[in-house]
Amino acid sequence: MRMAASGYLTEGTLTEFAGVPFGPKHSYNYPEAKRALALLMQELRKRKDLKRELGADLSSRGRPAITGQVGSYVWDFLRLDNSPTDDFRKAPHLTACLHQNDVWVMLCLSNAMDSTYRARVKAIGGEGFLELTREVALLMEKSLAKVEGYQPWIQLLQRRYPTQRSAPIVDGRLEVDLRTSLDPLKRRGRKAIHVQPIWVATAYDLFVQRRGNVQLGIGVAFPYARCPATQTPELVDHVAAAWIACKPAVDLVFGRTR
Repeated sequence: MRMAASGYLTEGTLTEFAGVPFGPKHSYNYPEAKRALALLMQELRKRKDLKRELGADLSSRGRPAITGQVGSYVWDFLRLDNSPTDDFRKAPHLTACLHQNDVWVMLCLSNAMDSTYRARVKAIGGEGFLELTREVALLMEKSLAKVEGYQPWIQLLQRRYPTQRSAPIVDGRLEVDLRTSLDPLKRRGRKAIHVQPIWVATAYDLFVQRRGNVQLGIGVAFPYARCPATQTPELVDHVAAAWIACKPAVDLVFGRTR
């Protein structure tokens, strides 16, 4: 942390992604998080499987600048399907975020995206959305089976911004483990997740009947405390696998034939 504060982690100091350093013995700090995220995104932009499976635009720029010296999270994104607008918020995109407690990667459907994308989600109805999240959750279980401690998540976030440059105020947040929607026969064991499909149903209702600035994210959280893989170079593979598991949702919002 002292090295980060003194400017040790500046551009050009580290060139290869070695994992995210945070965990029980190393507290989160914003300068290190910015540098780790930059290196992570640098590796992800080399992943041809993201382009092949999802239509990720690997050559496009993410955030033009990540400023500031303090904060509880830092994020960046990849565009999808050669989105025809300079404003990434107008189309679904892939987001990677280093929070204080976890690495959170998702397919992001922002409040500002074009209504065509939202209409495709609305058209499948609540039952269709439940089946979609089940499919995504099962793909995640398959591709991340050897990753300890990961959590497949869906998140609904309602925010407002007092000014254009101010930090958002969160008015509501719903976060659900996607495994709450899976067949109970597949959730065996003393610590099994109890099935509650109503959580995902509520997320769908909030998204299609929104009033205010509501964003939906579907993806994976890799908690530092429970997921040792976050501190290894292999995290790049796990992030890519998590995004690719969202392919059914990507195909839906972009109207791709499956």
